[in-house]
Amino acid sequence: LIALKVANLSEDQKNFLRFFFYLSFPTMFWGFIYGSFLGGIVPMKVYIDPATQYQEVLILSVAFGIIHLFFGLGIKAYMNIRDGKYLDALYDVGFWIMILVGAILYFVNMAIPMAPVVKTIATVLMVVSAIGIILTGERGASSIVGRIFGGLYSLYGISSYVGDFVSYSRLMGLGLSGGFIGAAINMMVRMLLPNGIVGIVAAVILFVGGQIFNLFIGALGAYVHAIRLTYVEFFSKFYEGGGKAFNLFRSKPKYINLK
Repeated sequence: LIALKVANLSEDQKNFLRFFFYLSFPTMFWGFIYGSFLGGIVPMKVYIDPATQYQEVLILSVAFGIIHLFFGLGIKAYMNIRDGKYLDALYDVGFWIMILVGAILYFVNMAIPMAPVVKTIATVLMVVSAIGIILTGERGASSIVGRIFGGLYSLYGISSYVGDFVSYSRLMGLGLSGGFIGAAINMMVRMLLPNGIVGIVAAVILFVGGQIFNLFIGALGAYVHAIRLTYVEFFSKFYEGGGKAFNLFRSKPKYINLK
């Protein structure tokens, strides 16, 4: 914030700093949730202890991924409806949302037993949507056989969704690594402090340098992995490339004569 206010920066540099400035707020929010300030130097109330409740952190990470991907599918459905392609919205989005919701309910029911009707609903959703994907996944094929086999290949695409959901587990890794690195630095600082003036000076240097390094690694990770999850997992659900094909600034003859 200080750099944005007082430094003489170009517009690109300001945008870059604004990006990290906005990232700082969810970082602080999760620091309060984890009860960790610079690796735990300030005693705080812990709402989720990442050292012991890592499964909850993993579930939260995957839940954020589900919301993110479903939002991307919703954008695709909106684009189809906007363009008057109502059936495409059903075939390419509706059936996939149905099968994913059914699969999620089915596996959650295995981990946390619920009413029998939940398992029935999940099974019906998966079967109906799978049939729909097989019949419509390759609707541009000229033959029934090609349509069926193309539909089966489209249904195989559900494996990519599994990979997408698992990819969001990196959020857990990022959240845990920063706190644990900070805690490790603080542990080494406490070991140096009792060693007189030399230990105190070394402890201060280690604390400042180590925590700045940890902040840099955390910022870099948030930057890189946010881009990865947005461009690879999120954009792939609805984004379609466009533009004009590049034309070479020279003639392109069919034959080349060598003399």
